[in-house]
Amino acid sequence: MKKQILWLSLLGSGLIGCATSGVSSTYTVDRTPVTQYQPAPKSIQVKRIAALPFEDKTISSPLKGDVGSLAVDQLTTLLVNSERFAVIERERLDAVLQEQGLAGKGIVDSRTAAQIGKVLGVELVFTGAITNWEVKESKKGTYVLIAGSTEKVLDIDLAVDGRIIDTTTGQVYFADFGEIKRQEKVSASAVLSIAPGGYVKLEQSAAGKQLRLALDAMLSKIIPKVDAKFSK
Repeated sequence: MKKQILWLSLLGSGLIGCATSGVSSTYTVDRTPVTQYQPAPKSIQVKRIAALPFEDKTISSPLKGDVGSLAVDQLTTLLVNSERFAVIERERLDAVLQEQGLAGKGIVDSRTAAQIGKVLGVELVFTGAITNWEVKESKKGTYVLIAGSTEKVLDIDLAVDGRIIDTTTGQVYFADFGEIKRQEKVSASAVLSIAPGGYVKLEQSAAGKQLRLALDAMLSKIIPKVDAKFSK
């Protein structure tokens, strides 16, 4: 009788796990939050800043398209929510990059970044790069739904580096990195393809979640330095 009850319970849930894998989250219900930053000091000097598109230095990015622009879009949201910066509008930034022949390119050179910042009339620029992004199907197991669809277990290793540069002097004020190492479960429909080397291509919404967490990890390290330098 107990076995029958257990079987019915599994049927009711719609899922039978054929292997365990220590999965930390599932994209369809992933509620992993970004950091709730400490309130900005009352004496903080809010600086005008432009977030420039990141350079994608990876060889196995799980995303197709302009990964650097996606990174800067997500970073802009994090910067605004930190309440420590006045962030320039993306449309104005794109127009200047187009004029300078830099549209679609990651900008990591401090001198170039400072020059762009001067044209934009900002005091600081945020520039950076995605330095590693590996997503591979885990060897620890796959979850199988009774209905026949599957959810794959993935091993994720992602790193980003960022710098805040003074546009007047070209000095790098702050530099840090963010890294995530996670194991996650995604629906098979989120996996676009698996390359011969085992690298996985993901749909944008799934991969975007990973990138946002890495950017947040980086910014969480930089914010205390910003508070220390720009508080009166």
